[in-house]
Amino acid sequence: MKRLDKIPFNKLIWLIPIVYLLHELEEWYIFEWWSNVFPDSAPLPEFAGRVWLLASSAFGFILIGLFSYFMNPKTVAISSLILASLPFANGLQHLYWLFYFSTYTPGVIFASFIGIPVTIYIAWRAISENLIKKRFILLLLIFPIYIFHEVIMAGDQVPNSMKILIEFISSF
Repeated sequence: MKRLDKIPFNKLIWLIPIVYLLHELEEWYIFEWWSNVFPDSAPLPEFAGRVWLLASSAFGFILIGLFSYFMNPKTVAISSLILASLPFANGLQHLYWLFYFSTYTPGVIFASFIGIPVTIYIAWRAISENLIKKRFILLLLIFPIYIFHEVIMAGDQVPNSMKILIEFISSF
């Protein structure tokens, strides 16, 4: 932990897209898992899905690059943590599915076991360096809690937000 503490915040935030990319690569073979656990859902388009995995990862790197280059430290912290709330929500979803379906969920290792702690650490660093206030974290939790609630309520069905995302990806 002491090594991480020495990394400047504007460099530490690069862990967000790095962990997200590793998560997306872990999801590279999610399509078969998806059709097994959600047999009644629209199929995930493999090619478009893989393009999405790579494009969303590249977008994360671009955003972090823009944040760290053009913004002041407080704005960097706020913007980066808003961005990190998306994979944080996804990590909660993967963790829930791991227990709900009692099987490995492609993406769970990097989203849940690595991504969630990394996001919490970055948030802690932002608070301890006075870049954000603690109450900002409460605002950030609204989205992940909403998504997590939606996943729980969906049970063994595809959550509505995922249906929208699949429809968007399928349009390519």
